[in-house]
Amino acid sequence: MSFSEFKNISEVQKAYNIKYQEKIFIVNKEIPLSQNFIDDFKFNKENIDIFSSEAARSELIISPLLREMYKKHSENYSFWIQKSIFFDAKLSGTPDYIFSKKSSLGKTVLETPIVIVVEAKKNDFEQGWGNV
Repeated sequence: MSFSEFKNISEVQKAYNIKYQEKIFIVNKEIPLSQNFIDDFKFNKENIDIFSSEAARSELIISPLLREMYKKHSENYSFWIQKSIFFDAKLSGTPDYIFSKKSSLGKTVLETPIVIVVEAKKNDFEQGWGNV
């Protein structure tokens, strides 16, 4: 079963006995951006319709921003784009982005995911939760 077969987070919770809880886990800390990133972002915003498609948003906004943030943490973590993952025969898929522990075996080995980022299709946030 792929991630998209789950319609909401409660289906995932029931299938895998996952307890839901909310906590603040993001530290409100300003991360300085490189001038190159700022210049590229301004160029894209002024010259390309960055909201015209999912691919445009992903390639010109989301991926560069996540990559810029990742640069500060690349010694300890890995950053994956469109990496297929497999949990069991019922659950597998390809999240948009994954941050994981860095493997001692090198950048080609996926360790335990820490954060998985997916885009909610058709602006359906509830179904997006099920796809996580």
